[in-house]
Amino acid sequence: MRLDEFFYSSYLCDEDFTGKYMDREDRIQNSKAKRYGVWQEETARYGRCWRYNVRVQNSDGKLCRRAGSGFATKAECETAVAALRLAARENKYGLIRTSTRHTLNIHHAIEGYISSLVAGWTAKYGSDYAGRSIRQLYHLRGWLQFIGAGKSVNDVNKADLVLWAERELTRGIKASSVQRRLNNIRVALYHAKELHAELSAFTVPKYSLGSEALLGRVRILDETEIRTISQILQSKDEWRDAYDFFRIALGCGGRFDELIPVVLRKDMTTAGIKWTDININAGTVKLFSGKTGKGRTIYVPAVVDVLVERKRAKLGNSVHAFECRDHWIRKIFRQVSKLCTIPYGQQVAGGWTVHDLRHTCLTHLLQNGVDLAAVRDFAGHSSISETSKYVHSTEKAKNLLAKASGGLVDFTSCRMVEE
Repeated sequence: MRLDEFFYSSYLCDEDFTGKYMDREDRIQNSKAKRYGVWQEETARYGRCWRYNVRVQNSDGKLCRRAGSGFATKAECETAVAALRLAARENKYGLIRTSTRHTLNIHHAIEGYISSLVAGWTAKYGSDYAGRSIRQLYHLRGWLQFIGAGKSVNDVNKADLVLWAERELTRGIKASSVQRRLNNIRVALYHAKELHAELSAFTVPKYSLGSEALLGRVRILDETEIRTISQILQSKDEWRDAYDFFRIALGCGGRFDELIPVVLRKDMTTAGIKWTDININAGTVKLFSGKTGKGRTIYVPAVVDVLVERKRAKLGNSVHAFECRDHWIRKIFRQVSKLCTIPYGQQVAGGWTVHDLRHTCLTHLLQNGVDLAAVRDFAGHSSISETSKYVHSTEKAKNLLAKASGGLVDFTSCRMVEE
C-alpha cells in the first residue's frame, strides 16, 4: 500500500477527529477542552479564529494531546491536523516520503543578495548610484564561478573560502581587499539563510586572514610631510579647494563622503559639509556618514575658521562648502606628491591616500593624550575596538617610548650618597 493510501484510510477511521463546530453554550460547557476536534472561537491572542485540539499516537503507542489556534479558515486548521497525524504515523511505522526536498543553489543565493542591494540603493540614492555601486559586488560572481553555480548552499564549507582566498592572494590582490570580499560573501550567505527556511540548519563557515589583513594598508603623514604638501598646495590659486580639503580632513578626521559629495545621490542633502551644518558661535560642524547612515556634531574651531574663510571667498555652491568632485581631489594630491617626492597611491610602496588623512588625524589625537572614548565619538565609531585600529606606531611615538624607557634605566644608575 502506498503512503498516501495508508494515510487517507487511517484518516477516515479516526473517530476522535469530529470536525464539529461548537456554539457558545458548548464552549462554555467544554471550557477545559474535554472534547477533541476543530472549532471556531474568539481568542485573546488572535481574535476569532479556528483552532484544534486532537490526540495523536507517539512511536511508543501512547496518545498525546496536540492543540493550536490562529487559523483563518477551517481548511487551514484541518491541514495542520493532517500534517500532525501524518508525521506521527511516519515516525511510528518508519515510512519515508517520496517527495524530494528543494535546496537553494549558490547562483540564486548570490543573485538574490545582489538584487536586494541594488533595489535598496535605487530606492535611497537613485539608479545612477546603484549602477556605479554594483561594480563593487563583481567579486561575489567571481566566487560563484569558482565554486560552481549549481552547488547547493548547504554544501558550502570553509574550504570554498580558503581556496578562493588563496587564489586571490596569488593574483596580487591585497590581503585587506580579500578580507573585505570574504566578509561580503559571508553576508550574502547569511542573507540567504534568513530568507529560506530550508537553510535553517546551515552554518555559515568562518574564515579570516588575520588581524593584519583587517587593518589593511595604512600610511601616517609626519609633520614635515604635512608642511611640505601644504606649502605646494598654496602655490597655485586653482588648487585652493584641494588645500582647504587637506586642512579640513586633517582637522576633523572625516571620511571622504562626509566632507565632499562623493557620488551623485538622488538626495544630495545628505552628502558633504553644508553651510547649514556649521555653527560659528559654538565652533562645531555636523558631519553625516553615508557608510553608517548616522550624523555627529564635533567641536573643531580651527576647521570652522577654514570654512568661514571659504564662505567669505564665495567658494563652493549655495548648499555645500565644496563643489569639486572626489576624483579631482585625488588628481591634485597625486600631482603635488610628485612635486615634493612623497609617494602617493594605494598600489605605490609607502604611498599615502586620502583616507590616510583620517588615520593621521586620529592617531595624532591618541598620541597627544586624548582618551579612546573621546576619539571614538569624534570619529563616529560604534565601539572602542574600532577606534583602537587607528593606534599606529610613528617615529615620534618611538622616540617618546625610547625616552620614557630610558628614564627607567636612569633610575637604576643612581648611587647612594655617603654621608
